[in-house]
Amino acid sequence: MFGGCYSPKVPLSFRRLFALFLPLTLVAAACGRTGEQSAPQNVPQAAFDLRVAVTDPGSLDPPKITTDSATVIAKQVCDTLVSFDLRTGVLKPGIAQSWTIAPDARKVTFQLRPGVKFHNGRNLVAEDFVYSLSRLADPKTASTQHFLMDKVVGYTELRASRAPMLSGVRAPAPETLEVELSEPFAEFPTVMTSVLAGSAVPKEEIERSAEEFAANPVCTGPYKAESAKSAEGLKLVRHDGYHGANGAFSEGGRGFARSITFRFAQSESDAYDLLEEGDVDVSPVAPPELPAARRVEGRVTSGANGHVAYIGLPVKKAPYDNPDLRRALALSVDRRKIITGLLGNSREMPDGFLPSSVGPGAAAGRCPELVTESANSEAARAARSEAQVSIPESVNVYLNAGGGHEQWLQEVVDQWKRELDINSVLKANPWKPYVDYLASPGADGPFRLAWAVEFPSPEALYAPLFSSASLDNFTRYSSPEFDSAMNKARATVDAAARAQAYAEAGNILCRDVPIIPMWFGRNHVAFGPGIEGAGGARIDIFGDPILRELRKT
Repeated sequence: MFGGCYSPKVPLSFRRLFALFLPLTLVAAACGRTGEQSAPQNVPQAAFDLRVAVTDPGSLDPPKITTDSATVIAKQVCDTLVSFDLRTGVLKPGIAQSWTIAPDARKVTFQLRPGVKFHNGRNLVAEDFVYSLSRLADPKTASTQHFLMDKVVGYTELRASRAPMLSGVRAPAPETLEVELSEPFAEFPTVMTSVLAGSAVPKEEIERSAEEFAANPVCTGPYKAESAKSAEGLKLVRHDGYHGANGAFSEGGRGFARSITFRFAQSESDAYDLLEEGDVDVSPVAPPELPAARRVEGRVTSGANGHVAYIGLPVKKAPYDNPDLRRALALSVDRRKIITGLLGNSREMPDGFLPSSVGPGAAAGRCPELVTESANSEAARAARSEAQVSIPESVNVYLNAGGGHEQWLQEVVDQWKRELDINSVLKANPWKPYVDYLASPGADGPFRLAWAVEFPSPEALYAPLFSSASLDNFTRYSSPEFDSAMNKARATVDAAARAQAYAEAGNILCRDVPIIPMWFGRNHVAFGPGIEGAGGARIDIFGDPILRELRKT
């Protein structure tokens, strides 16, 4: 980025509702080598043992992670190729101390930091990323995140088992990694901020025992597993060989605690009980416990977690093929009544399509005149009148059964009745048949879904939900104008110009209204007495506790 070069489940209740995808981050930098990091600073004083309650994380093998608690653990065990500022989303050096994007945005060259070691003592080299990125895409790995490599040359061949590795990932030198892309994609470094995609793992450990690795991962982060995780929990201890120069964290990212012990709880409520009893220092807070937890000064920190809950509209089917009707439906929604009244103020009020988890690019999705807190009755009725379409006597509104969505969706359809005189009936189905129905033949009425932004970029939401070729685009929205804006953004190396292209894509969505954003998800994390963040924050832009930054006063 920047003028030819660039320098940037199961709970812990931290993230992921339906599926994930790809990434924009803005960084102020000059052309040339970027992301330079000075020598490690003083090692922070490791004077206490941190205790954290989570639910069972499942696999801790990065490409096989499927739970939010595993993601939180992996963030301590692994460093990623690229990091990001935990409060703003601006890219920072990680294992790569610099990277350069080719003028045509079809190649990214990463210069790796010397002296990075795996927990087994071996030095990391660029070939470890050749192996790890290929392993992520390899169908034999069965990673749900394989699509993160879909713009890398050789992805199609590897997925079809016609090649053993990604041919576009090369290591011309021990500390140089080259990634060739099948199409322009200046956002690729942002993909590498994901611990699921940007973590290098040692081939010899996987080949020794992949099953053992999933319980006792060997990676490059400041903490390593003392032993394999058990049914009760997992203890991490300081990795003395850590390089200590991660640009995203205070004092190089070494961490302040000398150990981090994870206690596995049956539920979020059980996890919070452990904190109440003084047995842990950090735990998630489930919505029912929020009112009581908030009454304790300094206990709860809340923040966006990347989730976007929405009502999709089948834009290819009448009468929803009319944008004025879609606008009328969006304008008639009273989000304040739902979020504060039904959801206990546990979600974040949206102002458009993008949550703050996308970092500096969040402005690219704001639609303040469309996505309002309360119903805009006058504008909604005017748009309904302009639509001049016939509405069925009863509209079907679809949802997955058992997810707790019936009450707030009933409020939505009641609002549509009150504001637009549209009658609706809720149609609930079990999850798999529900998703199969949305995929083929597709809903004939509004439907409930959610998406999880995994990277600080508009790309993470716009690409899967709205691109014409995306298999996750269940609205069937197809706009050559939108696709052109997205392609322009991906091909633009200059960050400011790329941000403008993403903003153009956002303006098109605000006009076309393929979905109705309902709320942005929030994580609520509770902390024991004296637990503070060294850098001034206790959770990152995805709502995860920044365990490396925590210290006890």
